[in-house]
Amino acid sequence: MKMVKHISIRGQWAQPEDCPDGDTVKILSAGEKTEGQFGEQTVFRVGTRNGERNVAFNQTSQNALIDGFGDDSESWINKNVKVFRILQNVSGKMRKVAYFVPEGWDINENGDFSKVISGNVNSTTAGAGSGVDKNGVGIPF
Repeated sequence: MKMVKHISIRGQWAQPEDCPDGDTVKILSAGEKTEGQFGEQTVFRVGTRNGERNVAFNQTSQNALIDGFGDDSESWINKNVKVFRILQNVSGKMRKVAYFVPEGWDINENGDFSKVISGNVNSTTAGAGSGVDKNGVGIPF
């Protein structure tokens, strides 16, 4: 049988108390791809209120960071990001899932993350179903 070498990421993994909902953390690395319990994951080193920790950014977080900072994760280093912890059903259990988005971003009523412009979530990045057309005009339903 062919064996595959597995190399773990070194360092402490973030716990909920390290980056609670509404907190800001600083991205300290460009990320590393590694094989996790549920497939490939991208693990970043972040500075939290309790020191440096490892965090596997989910795809939604990565998409928001790409929209906010560009597609080269090297440019994300030393950027501050806001933490959202949202209660969701994960494998039949309700869990608070962490999302990491650029500062100045928020979540809209559809659950999409986007940049806040003048106190409102930017409709151009809010995603489908936002009820607003590309000109910011409400669509009657």
